[in-house]
Amino acid sequence: MNIEEVIGNMYQEKIVKAVFSDLRQKIYPHRKTILWRIGEGDDDVYYQFEGFTEEQVFHKNVDKEKVIDDMVEMATHYKQIQITTAERQWGIRLSKKGKVHVTNKALTDKVAYREHNVKKTYILEEGKPIDFLVALGIMDANGQVTKKRYDKFRQINRYLEFVRDSLDEMDTQTPTIIDFGCGKSYLTFALYYYLVNIKKLNITLIGLDLKERVIQDLNQLKDQLGYTQLEFRVGDIAMFEYEKPIDMVISLHACDVATDYALEKAVKWGAKVIMAVPCCHKEIQRQIQVNQVDMEGVLHYGLLRERIAALMTDGLRGELLKSSGYEVQIMEFIDMEHTPKNIMIRGYKRYNPTALTPEYKKICQQYGLEPMLEKLLKV
Repeated sequence: MNIEEVIGNMYQEKIVKAVFSDLRQKIYPHRKTILWRIGEGDDDVYYQFEGFTEEQVFHKNVDKEKVIDDMVEMATHYKQIQITTAERQWGIRLSKKGKVHVTNKALTDKVAYREHNVKKTYILEEGKPIDFLVALGIMDANGQVTKKRYDKFRQINRYLEFVRDSLDEMDTQTPTIIDFGCGKSYLTFALYYYLVNIKKLNITLIGLDLKERVIQDLNQLKDQLGYTQLEFRVGDIAMFEYEKPIDMVISLHACDVATDYALEKAVKWGAKVIMAVPCCHKEIQRQIQVNQVDMEGVLHYGLLRERIAALMTDGLRGELLKSSGYEVQIMEFIDMEHTPKNIMIRGYKRYNPTALTPEYKKICQQYGLEPMLEKLLKV
């Protein structure tokens, strides 16, 4: 059978969801596309395509009468399709010559349908103008999130959920917070708005970044917004000092060892909460000595070496924070479909410092590693 016949047969079983992946050509803008059936009944059903780029998500609604044709056309851009019907889970693999390989298995759980007009409850509500989101172009003056910035809106709300979960750990109505490598400061402004306007806390919030022009623009914007308890400074994380106790240290997407400098400052200050989303993991990748381990066949590949090194870097950072007296969680910051920089290291100050674990020492010895954070902490 050809792909049109295969999809047509599946449509008879009531297609609920389809995931198109593994691009044939990288020039196609959507690295992944998901099709959803909207509504469980038959009268008012329609389908919605979600196309994911590296930074955005695009939606397209289609009538049920056209969905087979649209799915067949979509299949020309991908090598793999996974389709869930009301009865089975189907896997389709399309060869270069157009051959269709199909597998299926029975469903073990009840299928979840998307309902009409389902609206996620966010900390920052849609439909209500929020000053900094309007100023940053994420919302229009009526409080509607612009389509091109919806991923950023989701990311901001996900970030605030992490902050909300950490408020009790700070245990103060007057927290002092340092945001290292604040960049364009979407999340810094969100943090301020949430803590001051929603939670009614009397905060001190400082954003630090190396880019002088960026900091100048941010200070101008925060003055326009009337965010009087927010300050942006030009500075290097490694050289930054602060004379008062710090309750929370944030480091989002600080590049390579800049994250280590941020974590070292947090530990030195005894910050009650640490939230770091690292990126650009270069240090450990350069250090790994494959001749000492039994993974030459894996680490020989550059992409795998890069990804393994990134995971090792953050795992070792977590262990070093544990030895510094922190309860550590490593979790997904936001779905991979929105950003590849999706691992968050969150630490709560709980205990007295302890010695490095034998497991940590063994890993470093086995791979020939000297992590920057270990050197900074002098443990």
